[in-house]
Amino acid sequence: METRPPRRPFILDIPPAHQEIADVIGTSRQTVTTALGRLEREGVLRIEKHCIHIEDAGLRRSLIAGREAVRTADAPDAPPP
Repeated sequence: METRPPRRPFILDIPPAHQEIADVIGTSRQTVTTALGRLEREGVLRIEKHCIHIEDAGLRRSLIAGREAVRTADAPDAPPP
């Protein structure tokens, strides 16, 4: 039987205030607070010590894939999409 290492969350080690997040995405602080609270209750993320821990494996993969897509798009020799 194969043993898998313990699952580790993807951690955003940044202390963004809800107002800063709201300003970046063009919404209100209350909307951000409500959305983050809902995502936390659903187990998608966890906020602890000013860090956002992405608990959902699918979301982690999407974030990583998105980051890779941005790197590819920024590469000067990247083929057109």
